[in-house]
Amino acid sequence: MAYSAVRAGEAWGLPTNFPIVPQFLKELNYSTNFLGKWHLGAHTRAFLPGARGFDCWFGITQGRTHPFNYTTCSGAYGGIQQG
Repeated sequence: MAYSAVRAGEAWGLPTNFPIVPQFLKELNYSTNFLGKWHLGAHTRAFLPGARGFDCWFGITQGRTHPFNYTTCSGAYGGIQQG
């Protein structure tokens, strides 16, 4: 695995078999949310925050996105785009 942010369109990300903190928190019955830039992979839904232990997420998965022109509100796997 490279040591950099995953760019949009790249077919890789943080390995899905590598657990991250929200997945451990879910096991302890915590509610988890993500807000911000997600540069850990977005090639398939398995790499998105909703599949990595977050109950709700609000953010972007690629760079060069102006925060006032594009917004995604998402639950586990889908979203509403507002512009």
